[in-house]
Amino acid sequence: MITPQEEFITDLIKKSLVGVALPNTKSGEAGRAFEDKIEEMGININRGRGVDCKEFDWEFKTRHENAVSSQTVGTMLPENIVAHDNWYDTPIAKKIKKQLRATLDENSIIIDVIDGQERHLCTLKDLIAVPNTRDFGV
Repeated sequence: MITPQEEFITDLIKKSLVGVALPNTKSGEAGRAFEDKIEEMGININRGRGVDCKEFDWEFKTRHENAVSSQTVGTMLPENIVAHDNWYDTPIAKKIKKQLRATLDENSIIIDVIDGQERHLCTLKDLIAVPNTRDFGV
């Protein structure tokens, strides 16, 4: 559940970044640029393992409005998956639980920023294991 403080920060991010252009590539540059913009606003960004913003347990995602393919949120080795007694304690569960998503138009301009829970993006039934790989997509 998003807290009132998180809702306030989400609104500030949305008002500040809607209309901003990001790199128009598929190699993750738009996502990193989105994180950079949020960091410029004074929000600490985690560049290592785990969620992108540890203070609020947020994972940041960018997505073009006409995209139809699944989106990878992270990877776990099979031995790490079975080592966890509780799914909700895994890094992947945390990355799926709370996402702040920037929707981009065809020119990679941010047209919306939403809390991923608004659209119920974070349900376990949306988690799909891709056969013969270690990747999980939503």
